[in-house]
Amino acid sequence: MPCDAPTSQKMNPALPATMTPSLIQESFDTFSWQSFIALNWPADGTAIGQGKGYGGDAPAVWQGWMDAFALMTANPPAWGASPPLPAACKGLPAGTLLSMVGKTPDLLTASTQPFDTGPLIDQNGRYTRFQILVNKPMYDFIVGNRLTTKEGQAAYKPTATPPNSTVPTMTFPGSFQTGPITAGTPVATAPGYDGAVMLKLAYKVMGPNDDPARFHTLKALVYTAGATPEQDSCVAETVGLVGLHVGNKVQRFPQWVWSTFEHIRNAPEQAQVDAGAAKGPYNYYNAACTAKDCPPNQPPPRPWNPAVQPFPGGYKTQVTRIIALADAYKTINAKWQAPLAGTVWANYELIGTQWPTQPDNQGSPTGYPFPLFLANTTMETYTQGTVPQSSSTCIGCHNNAVDSAGHPSDFTYILSLAAKKIFPAAHAP
Repeated sequence: MPCDAPTSQKMNPALPATMTPSLIQESFDTFSWQSFIALNWPADGTAIGQGKGYGGDAPAVWQGWMDAFALMTANPPAWGASPPLPAACKGLPAGTLLSMVGKTPDLLTASTQPFDTGPLIDQNGRYTRFQILVNKPMYDFIVGNRLTTKEGQAAYKPTATPPNSTVPTMTFPGSFQTGPITAGTPVATAPGYDGAVMLKLAYKVMGPNDDPARFHTLKALVYTAGATPEQDSCVAETVGLVGLHVGNKVQRFPQWVWSTFEHIRNAPEQAQVDAGAAKGPYNYYNAACTAKDCPPNQPPPRPWNPAVQPFPGGYKTQVTRIIALADAYKTINAKWQAPLAGTVWANYELIGTQWPTQPDNQGSPTGYPFPLFLANTTMETYTQGTVPQSSSTCIGCHNNAVDSAGHPSDFTYILSLAAKKIFPAAHAP
């Protein structure tokens, strides 16, 4: 029989190694919130929400992680080193380099896409920016096995056979729990148990009406590559976190555990809009604009040029959440937001956690994920819904991930970057 999920909300700077092993959704959601707290713990070791910035903000632990694009080069930077800056960004104040303007890194150059996709334009007419980061265990596995280049990936010979497979395949290290796994075993948070963790983050450029006390903010170098280096653009901006995907490799779950968080003011639920109950302001929705004039969840018209701002014609993406947040999520979010009251972190909410219900099933590499669909409005804006084969699902999508040689890459697309020539390296001097 499954045991009850934990009821206490303990603030802990260590990533959880696993969840309370009762396979019920609340345990996984508790695991997600524990991960959120640990990831956003101040890098200087002070308590979360006790920083010197607005709303107790401070640089988070993950801000010292490795950028995936800087990593996937012939000579990856040492852990902790800053990625090289393009010429257009040199001489500007220090900041996090942000170049992605879509969920996929090559969105602006792709002429066709299998599904509706496109950049996300906020209510200030600015492009949303994205970033992909990996933690040190994941960095060590990639660098240690020479997986940053096509040649290294071609030479790699996997030796581990995960429980959902019958043959050796690439397997990133997973966090683990010592001792027998029985109902009621508490969450293990011992330092050093971290398995591979990858993050995808979405940021909005802070505008004059955006309250910094309601966002985790950071200084950024917002870069847009031009047709030539002379046409590159780089601007120092303050950006606010609006979306966070967490892929957490847990030893018991070879398909990883997937958590997604958003800023609470990103967008209303479609049901709220239909009921006339959507009350702004929102980051990505204008309550005063009708569905006829502002059709929801539609990509912006081309051409897409992030160097031109605001978006021409006054265009702003009108976003609504298609799958309403279940009452259970509202309850668990309230529990975790309560001890964060008065801090920037109380302005974020868990949208969902996806996990494999049959992780060892060799006949189903995805392990029959639950819930079947999961979408973040900042990253899967245009693929929300419940349509098989087209709506967003973390495990289902990442099950298709391969490296540059076409080999399965353990639910991460990061290794495929070795085959591409995408900035930051492209226009670096």
